[in-house]
Amino acid sequence: MQTAGLSLDQAPPLDIPARFFLTAPLMIIVAGVAALVTGSGPWASPWYLQTMGWVHLGTLGVIGFIMMGALYQMVPVVAGAPVPLIQLAKLVHAFLLLGLIGMQFGFYDSSIMGMKLGVHALMTAMLLFVLPVGYGLIVAPMKDPTVWGMRLAFVGFLATAVLGFLMARGHYAGTFPAARTLLLQVHFNLALLTWVGGLIVAVSWQVVPMFYLTPTPSNGRKNAMLVAIAISLVALMASLWIADATSRTVLIAAAPAALVVWILHPISTLRMLSQRKRPRPDGSLLFWRAGLTVGLALVPLGLIAHFSDQARWSMLWGWWAIWGWGGLIVHGMLTRIVPFLVWFHRMSPLVGLQPVPSMRGLLAQKNIKLGLWLHLTSLLCGSVGMLRPTDWLTAVTGGLLIATGAVLLYSLIHVLRQFPPSAPNLTPPAANPTPSAS
Repeated sequence: MQTAGLSLDQAPPLDIPARFFLTAPLMIIVAGVAALVTGSGPWASPWYLQTMGWVHLGTLGVIGFIMMGALYQMVPVVAGAPVPLIQLAKLVHAFLLLGLIGMQFGFYDSSIMGMKLGVHALMTAMLLFVLPVGYGLIVAPMKDPTVWGMRLAFVGFLATAVLGFLMARGHYAGTFPAARTLLLQVHFNLALLTWVGGLIVAVSWQVVPMFYLTPTPSNGRKNAMLVAIAISLVALMASLWIADATSRTVLIAAAPAALVVWILHPISTLRMLSQRKRPRPDGSLLFWRAGLTVGLALVPLGLIAHFSDQARWSMLWGWWAIWGWGGLIVHGMLTRIVPFLVWFHRMSPLVGLQPVPSMRGLLAQKNIKLGLWLHLTSLLCGSVGMLRPTDWLTAVTGGLLIATGAVLLYSLIHVLRQFPPSAPNLTPPAANPTPSAS
């Protein structure tokens, strides 16, 4: 494992990212329960309120919690700047969870009070998150493309959040600053391409070579990708001020980032993974390959959805983008990053003093592969259900989502509960962990 250039001594306490990571599988379980309760109705159109509630369980509840937890970890370790007032992360997590619950009542029961509660709780969470994390990114001494990519993704997060708050307020106040359809399309593209996509792209340049011993892209290629994502970020926001903007306008604005996030980056990363220096089986690697492969299908599928008048293609595209591409990648990252964090915080101080388990030994490969099989099966079953909505397919997909979340939750708890027998309360070491971590 390659850890050169990382400020591991500045890592936050393990419980900070862990609370965000543990919430994600719970949200997968909730999404599965929602599918069982509502039936196939919300699958008929992306514009139904219940559909939006389900979408936000995936974007904010699963991917959002994981990525916010990852930023608390990566800003000090990768960018080299500790996040100030780190204990505020506990409040961020609490308000984020409260806000998501309130929004679900607003979407599923048309509850004005629930939506108001959700909006105000989420605004509080975002404020407590943005100020310290943003400060850390601004003052960070590292200037490599990964850090610039994290900064760009952070701006995309801000833009996504602002539009989200405006639309959520519109649901209970009845006022939208622009056409509702246009706002939704810009919001969704900002979320997937600049926030989620930008962070996946930037983080992959660090974690893929680190964990899988692959080559790294040149800085020139990385910078070109970041420029394309930045162009789409500006263009998508500008489209809201174009008087006669349409879905075609949003499509053109999103094109540069879509080309990078769903074509160039998957091809580049799959090529990197094929050139690994240590080509041994690894379950988390299979998640990366599966997610990147799904990503390659999103541009052609998105064009079909754009030019088709059938809502099922838009539903299928959203399902593949959230649960296929984004969901597979972040699911796989958790199965690798959480064992690394536990090993670093609890095992590495004992290296050379007593036998310690390897990082791979903290989580059995069979558990990782079971999670992958369930994730892919739920993706396939849901895809059929999007094209031919039936209650029984929705129920099967919901059950598979519950099983996927339960296996991931069990795996994470199993890893987080592991301590060296002789040292149950160790603090992180000042020195980098040795290569035996891998």
